[in-house]
Amino acid sequence: MKTRLPHPSAGDMPTDFPDADADADADALAALRAWYEGASSRDAAGRYLRDRLGQGQSARGVIGQKRRQLALYARCRQRADLATLFECPAHKRRHHARATAQAVETLRTLPLPTPQIGDDCRNALSVPCTRRASVRWLI
Repeated sequence: MKTRLPHPSAGDMPTDFPDADADADADALAALRAWYEGASSRDAAGRYLRDRLGQGQSARGVIGQKRRQLALYARCRQRADLATLFECPAHKRRHHARATAQAVETLRTLPLPTPQIGDDCRNALSVPCTRRASVRWLI
């Protein structure tokens, strides 16, 4: 039986793609791509993320964090099919290397999803917005 992941709350929903023109995130994406191609997490992080590893973060932790960010971003864009690529077991990553690279490029261009009638109102409206408008009965 598959468990159903809860929808992220409005505060957790990322609005920009996780690399958002930041050098550190672009380096993390490069390390993630190398990891999916078959490099060990230590080798990938050592090549692209030397500065982050000196701050006490582990190579697996940095790559895992980027995978979780991309999976959350894909789920917020209503693309669970892309999110599963970033949530695959580590030993199957080489099988998904090409699809994952394409998924990253697809995620860069995805617009915000249109709200559906059955969606939780907290996902469609941000909490600060509803509080400013005194719409407390929605929250």
